[in-house]
Amino acid sequence: MYRAIVALILAAFTIWSALWFISQRIVRDSLMALSAQLQDSGLTVNYSDLRIRGYPYRLDATLDELVIADPKNGTEWRAPYFQLLMLIYSTNHIIAVWPEEQEFEISGRTHSVRSKGLRASLKTDGRNSEIERFVVETERLSVDGLPLSVESVLIALRQKGENGNSYEFSLSTEIPEPAPPPEGSHAIPVPAGDGRLVLRADLEFNRPLSGSTCAGGAGRLLALRVPEATLAWPSIALQGESDISFDESGLASGPITLSASDPSQLADLLGQNSLALDSFGSIALRIAALAVNGNEAQLTLTNGKIGIRGFLGGLLDDLKIGKFPPLRICS
Repeated sequence: MYRAIVALILAAFTIWSALWFISQRIVRDSLMALSAQLQDSGLTVNYSDLRIRGYPYRLDATLDELVIADPKNGTEWRAPYFQLLMLIYSTNHIIAVWPEEQEFEISGRTHSVRSKGLRASLKTDGRNSEIERFVVETERLSVDGLPLSVESVLIALRQKGENGNSYEFSLSTEIPEPAPPPEGSHAIPVPAGDGRLVLRADLEFNRPLSGSTCAGGAGRLLALRVPEATLAWPSIALQGESDISFDESGLASGPITLSASDPSQLADLLGQNSLALDSFGSIALRIAALAVNGNEAQLTLTNGKIGIRGFLGGLLDDLKIGKFPPLRICS
């Protein structure tokens, strides 16, 4: 009797061990295949070592000294390590872990990115690899050269609906008060005090998001509805809503409503340093200036062109003030 039990335990141990080693080989081969695919697309991928540990229940893959670069546009990402973690019995749920410090090189300039507990969780359906849930979170995030840092960041994308083409997106973060910018810098001034950003959106695609979404350039965003977008400080709050659709080329059409608790203060903030503004900032400045006598601006998007609805009481309907670039999920 005891011999049979021991034999059964040994057999189960042997089978489980064989399953783990087969699974870790599959993970290793998959990561190497992904690296080859990225290099075939024109990127360069280098790492000093690929280790997979976690026996007997986990499959923890670690890439040491990972460097991914795009020679065409001169960008590069470097990290001392990058991890992908999963359970051997739930390989459709993957957790990605970043180090506390990583570097991006853009146009010859290096930016250090510092974070605490930066990780992402991806869960797929296990059949067609459709994304069911994708979550990114970190306790703190800052980038050298940018005046703002953020804390308690949570970004979530969740599949909903019967056809699987619709997703709920949410973002929430706390923005601590930044240090005063150096004298003579072109940083956009930020209101005093701690801020917060909250965004909720519903997205509809022409097909569920998965690893094959962009096969043949087929993936496309159809609609974006934003019921809540709030950026607030103690002295001023900005809010927005939208209901936008996209054509086959990615051009947007639909209404947008923007409001500010104190439009004159918003205009002053943006106008204090207009040299720091890009094209979107310039548009925001014009919106704030035009809406300075009211707390709400009604905008329209028509085939990628931004207009103000009913400007001057309808004398100049949908005054065009800028362009919104095409939005695509696949290149």
